[in-house]
Amino acid sequence: MEKKIIIFLLAPILCASCFLSFGQGLATGHAHSLILRADGSLWSWGANQSNQAGHLGSNKVSEPTQVGADTDWMDVSSGASHSAALKMNGDLYVWGQNQFGQCGLGHTNSVSSPTLLSIGEPGKKVSLGAYSSYVVGFSGNIYSFGRNNSGELGTGITNAYESTPGGFDFAEPVMEISAGADYCSAITAEGNLWLWGSNGYGQIAKGNGASYDSPQLLGSDNDWVKVSCGDFHVLALKENGDLYAWGKDTHDAVGTTGLSFNATPSLI
Repeated sequence: MEKKIIIFLLAPILCASCFLSFGQGLATGHAHSLILRADGSLWSWGANQSNQAGHLGSNKVSEPTQVGADTDWMDVSSGASHSAALKMNGDLYVWGQNQFGQCGLGHTNSVSSPTLLSIGEPGKKVSLGAYSSYVVGFSGNIYSFGRNNSGELGTGITNAYESTPGGFDFAEPVMEISAGADYCSAITAEGNLWLWGSNGYGQIAKGNGASYDSPQLLGSDNDWVKVSCGDFHVLALKENGDLYAWGKDTHDAVGTTGLSFNATPSLI
């Protein structure tokens, strides 16, 4: 009994020391997980019905298992059941579920293993929505693909999906990007925060419930440094350390007790 308790307590400590990472390093989908180790290797576990964990021949991967043998990964992200990762040279690899073209390869068949996808330039950041994908190139442009029925690709149109990367740019280079279930956010080099896509819970910080198929500037503040999107709510951090939240609030996710959602960024 005592031995079992000691092993259980030590396991998280050992994992934490083994999986110190480059870049973001950690990503979780609906039922699968990805992590980068300090040596640049990529590991995954969890659901694998659509090969979202990157391993052939199994519907489930029960423990962290290395994806391939490469050790030059720098960023990773998970959608509902698809995955993407960037190498240190900017090469983008995608795999997993692909019924909305969220792997960007020009078709809608599942992708069984990490497959190189060209966006026309090296990538520096990647973020996946539930069924959509976003990559920031070295130029600061965004490339998006996948489901688009709420305009979440940000390209100015709303349609079923796009199965190849489409690029669009801001007045300033994008430095940070974070995707929610069916919407996305970006912070530019000037500290401006932009949002687009589904707005049913005020996650675009507009109270009208309408979706937006092109980026919408949040106010006039230009001191945003970090943004993170949940499925339907947003957290964003300013230079001075102030943290703001908005969006769906049925479980008090944005700290406005009593409201189903809050479309106004509120200081936490």
